[in-house]
Amino acid sequence: MRVKKKKQPSWKKYMPNKATRIRKGYYAEHKNKQKKKIKLIIFIILILLLIQAFFQIKFFAVKEIELLNNTDLTIEEVKLSLEDHLYKSKYLIFQKNNYFLLSTKGIKEILLNKYNLDDIQVKKKFPNSLEITVTEKISRFILQKDGLLYLLDDKGALNRKIDGLDDNHLIIRDLTGFSTSNSQMISPENLEIINNIYLSWQEKISRNIGIKKIEINKDITLIKVYSGIGFYVKLNGLEDIDKQMNNLSTVLSSNTIGNGVEYIDIRFGEQVSVQYIN
Repeated sequence: MRVKKKKQPSWKKYMPNKATRIRKGYYAEHKNKQKKKIKLIIFIILILLLIQAFFQIKFFAVKEIELLNNTDLTIEEVKLSLEDHLYKSKYLIFQKNNYFLLSTKGIKEILLNKYNLDDIQVKKKFPNSLEITVTEKISRFILQKDGLLYLLDDKGALNRKIDGLDDNHLIIRDLTGFSTSNSQMISPENLEIINNIYLSWQEKISRNIGIKKIEINKDITLIKVYSGIGFYVKLNGLEDIDKQMNNLSTVLSSNTIGNGVEYIDIRFGEQVSVQYIN
């Protein structure tokens, strides 16, 4: 005998299913997990704030920079060059001038690249100072060319650009139009003439009359040498420099030259001419 299955009324399929039984304490456990996450986040934030506060303590902020063994390079130039590096942020929230975060390697690279030094040593001195010891390239001349100033070594090669003149170096004003490069800022021929003039002046002219500047033009037969007491000297770069300096020495020691001299022309042998300021 076949049993006929009772058909389920159509309306029952729209009825909600029986509610799932939720484990006792589920909501409490979920709530505890959320609280732990929040506490952990707050703890991490507090730690970061404490670290930031420690690294922002002014006591550890580098304030003093000591520059040692320098001749041409000034402490003002060093401070200006390092300004951006020291006050940049590290990891977004920390300043690099903090004693513990400061990179001596970064400072060394900046100064070596900018000033072309032979060597540099950077030491941190607890709690907030730097000691920078430099070994400079020897600078002999200041080259004045196209409105710019350069420190040159005794071979005429570039040491670095500078912003102003000083009394420690012989100034060379180059009007020759020589095409410069880092390896040679003055032509070898003109450099030899300049060295000869400088050495001969030091040997033959009174030390009370120093040499301040040499102006060299395309026409090498007219070189102007400016003394430290006002007048300048015209000489010929193609003629014997020592002979011309001997003539200049004779004139200067003769006491026949009074005050108000504009220039002395020694290009024509013993026929030395003196021009006075009008």
